[in-house]
Parts: sequence; structure tokens; C-alpha cells
Amino acid sequence: IAEHYGLDGAKREGLMLAAWFHDTGYTESTEKHEEHSCRIARDYLESTSAPASLADQVCTLIRATERYHQPQGLLEEIIRDADSSHFASASYRETAELLREELALLGIATYTNSEWRDTNIKVLRTEHRYYTDYARTHWQEGKDNNVRKLVRDREKRQKMAKKEKLKAKYKNESPEVEAQTMYRVAMRKHLKLSDIADTKANILLS
Repeated sequence: IAEHYGLDGAKREGLMLAAWFHDTGYTESTEKHEEHSCRIARDYLESTSAPASLADQVCTLIRATERYHQPQGLLEEIIRDADSSHFASASYRETAELLREELALLGIATYTNSEWRDTNIKVLRTEHRYYTDYARTHWQEGKDNNVRKLVRDREKRQKMAKKEKLKAKYKNESPEVEAQTMYRVAMRKHLKLSDIADTKANILLS
């Protein structure tokens, strides 16, 4: 994305550093990990005698990756779009499953299959958007395809559940089911007895 917009050296450097450091805070905590990432990045940059303005820029961009942050300016839009580029990938479902496993292992949240699918649909449809023209041009279609797949899966599951519910309801509420079963069993036994009688009669006649 930086290449597409022809960013100069300073802006590009700050953006790349923020991208590298923005999730390092997870090594310390899942809560407010952006602040931990900012501190880690600042400590590193100070150790390399980088200018304070660069550290400030990197921290601003790291904080821009917070979930509900509204980006201010092109650089923040770029890092937010890059951070959610996987929403458009063909492997999105696999990546999402890894996230669900991570949340469960960390004790943050546990989701059933249907809950996780609905959560993903909600995030992609109502919470997320791409900001840059580049992302909308190259990734929006892929994201829309992933949403459609999730919705189709939900509709398929709902139809199957409805069918099973109706089947169970019919079986439980129909008073004729047990009678039909009794008649079928009686008929099979009658036919079997008749067949035995015919066989015995043929033997006697012979």
C-alpha cells in the first residue's frame, strides 16, 4: 500500500516500524496490548538513538490499530487496512479458526460453531470497513466473498435444523406413527407365518 501511494522515506519508515511492532505487546498482556507494543517500540527506538519524533509517530500508528479507532490521515488508514487484509484472503476461515482457538486457550472467550460464525458475520458486515482506495479496489471483493460464504453456511445450517425440528415434531405429535409401526410388524409376522404354513402344506402334499 505504501508503494501504491508513493510514501516518502520518513513516512514509510514509521509505517513499517509500526507494522512490525504493533502486536508485540501480546507478549506481555492481551489487555491494552497496543500500549505495551508502543512501549516496546519506544524502548527499542531509544536504544538505537532514533529521533523522538519517529517514536511518537510509530506509537500513534500502533494505537491506530485499536479495534474501534477511527483513523486520522492516510498513514493510519493504511496500517488499519493492512492489519485487516486477511479478511479478504482465501484462507480467512482457517485464520479465523486459529483466532477462536487462541481466544479459548487464553481464557478470553469460548464460542460454539454457530456463535463464532455469527460473530464473524457481524464483524465483517457492521464493524469493519476498508479505508484506502487501494484496499477497496484489491480486497473488498474478497472480503465480500467471505461474508457470502459465511451467510450461505448459516442459511444451510438453519434449514437443516428446521428440517430436523419438523421431523422430530411430526414423529412426536403424530398419533398414527405407533399404530403404523404395530401394523407393519403384525403384517410381517402374518406373512411369515403364512409362508411357513404354505411350506408345510407343500411338504405334506409331496
